[in-house]
Amino acid sequence: MRIARARLCALFGLAAFWGAGGFGTARAAERSAGEIAFQIDLGERTRHLAMVEMTVPDAPSPLELAMPVWTPGAYELRTWGRNVRLLGAVDGSGRPLTARRTGPSTFVVEGQRAGGEVRLRYQVYAALLSDDASQVDGSHAYLNGTSIFLIARGQEKRRQRVRLAAPEGWRIATALAAAPGGGLVAPGYEALVDAPIEVGRFADGEVRAAGRSYRIAIDGAEKIPARLARDLARIAEAEVAIVGPPPYARYLLLIHLADGFGRVAALEHAASTSILVPRSSLAGGEPYDELLYVIAHELFHAWNARLLRPAELVPYDLLHPTLSRSLWITEGLTEYFAHRALLRAGIWSTKKYLERIGEEAARAVDDARRGRTIEEDAELTWQSPDEDAEDPDAYYARGHLVALALDSSIRAATRGKKSLADVLRALLAKAAIAGNLLPVDGRVLARAIGDQAGAEVAAEVSDFTARPHEPTRMSAALGGLGLALQIGEEPDQAFAGFSANFESSVLRVDRVAPGGPAERAGLRPGDRILTIANKPPVRSWLAALRLRAPGVTVAVEALRASRRLLFALELEPAPSVRCRLAEIPASPTVVKWRDAWLSPRRR
Repeated sequence: MRIARARLCALFGLAAFWGAGGFGTARAAERSAGEIAFQIDLGERTRHLAMVEMTVPDAPSPLELAMPVWTPGAYELRTWGRNVRLLGAVDGSGRPLTARRTGPSTFVVEGQRAGGEVRLRYQVYAALLSDDASQVDGSHAYLNGTSIFLIARGQEKRRQRVRLAAPEGWRIATALAAAPGGGLVAPGYEALVDAPIEVGRFADGEVRAAGRSYRIAIDGAEKIPARLARDLARIAEAEVAIVGPPPYARYLLLIHLADGFGRVAALEHAASTSILVPRSSLAGGEPYDELLYVIAHELFHAWNARLLRPAELVPYDLLHPTLSRSLWITEGLTEYFAHRALLRAGIWSTKKYLERIGEEAARAVDDARRGRTIEEDAELTWQSPDEDAEDPDAYYARGHLVALALDSSIRAATRGKKSLADVLRALLAKAAIAGNLLPVDGRVLARAIGDQAGAEVAAEVSDFTARPHEPTRMSAALGGLGLALQIGEEPDQAFAGFSANFESSVLRVDRVAPGGPAERAGLRPGDRILTIANKPPVRSWLAALRLRAPGVTVAVEALRASRRLLFALELEPAPSVRCRLAEIPASPTVVKWRDAWLSPRRR
């Protein structure tokens, strides 16, 4: 949606409300009957504050409110309610009501007549730039709905409207629809928080692909690189060729460029994705290649996450974490088809495609050796075990490898006539009949595979996912495409026993493996690392440590609260897995299938 370069504060009529510090005077006639309305003012943006007025018509008494504790797609427990401060509440006649906190993320308004209108004012502290958080400052406002908009309990399916007051010259980018009469609108709360809003002076562009319009908004850039627009179009067309028509009319690619990010962070939504990358990512080379891979992954989630949803997450319970053994389907199959799309689009060569699968396989093999099944790994995503500090999302790679094996078996069983893409298309057709949402788990996937390729192939789903060490059982499946997974050991690498991420140019420890070198040295989660081996940490700090000889002691200087501490970190040896997806001798028919599978611009 495009907003003219006008003073939005005047456009939306909020200046008097916020300037006076009282409640807004928006008439009920300006809202559709029964809709919940939010008005957001960014006048306190330099203090990282978003000021919100929420209007609930026909409110119960008491009115219970809550802030989500997680964001769909980001399976991490958050307490966004801690950033909320209630400023007051009145009924439709302006009479003051009681508004109070009842828990870390829950609130209540009392004293109103049941069925009357309630207007609540609150402020949100929003200083964190991450894929599931919100950030408001002097340069922009990035609003993730789960950390901005309160839920009116029992009213989640009501239409939701948002009006924004923003500084002159700022624009808006979001997948939310423009509402008649002004503002933005969503059919319910779930849709409202499934479309982040960017407000600022971002670079803006648009490209057409696969019969759809793709808007690109980049915060921190002066213009949209023509190369990025072309590559986005190629990826979109490749994915549509694989799985079918897009489930959106328009799509928003929202990118934030920021210093301090050592890696890409991203979160998918129904008709948009939000990606945070280092500023160097648009310059080309490996960082740009990684950005394209993330775009392919998140874009594919519009089908496999939003239409085909893990069965345990239907419906979403945004107030509690929900364990899901089916997340490997959401992430693993998306990994597989994102890689396939990059090959089909001609962005990756066949050689690069096989190299990337080898890297994924190494992650999968290394993680599978821990003895858990892929379903158990997926279930643990909310609370990764301490020993997984280095790679808590390895079930993505394991799911990718399972998808590869299943695709190979399907193609072999149907003599090249069917593929895993056909299975996904069949599931999406069922989702369309069911209202664009189909709960999917291992049994649903197996039945769909059975419909395409028979019971024997369908049984592989359980074999690969319900038992550990699945990579070692894939030989027969991969042989159907004349492929073999070759697993080898590399010389021991150095193991530091902790993981850390750059946050605002600071390397902060986030996990410490129990009993490992870092714990023995005294490092703790939250420590801010100042130097490693007497040098400031660089983004490739972990790779640099791994290249050191096991047994070497490295000096690590860190800040804990206001104390400067020095640690002696003795690196341990850790075996490293190397995997390669190799072509093996096969019949002419199988070689033909394999060549088609490996050729760009083929399915």
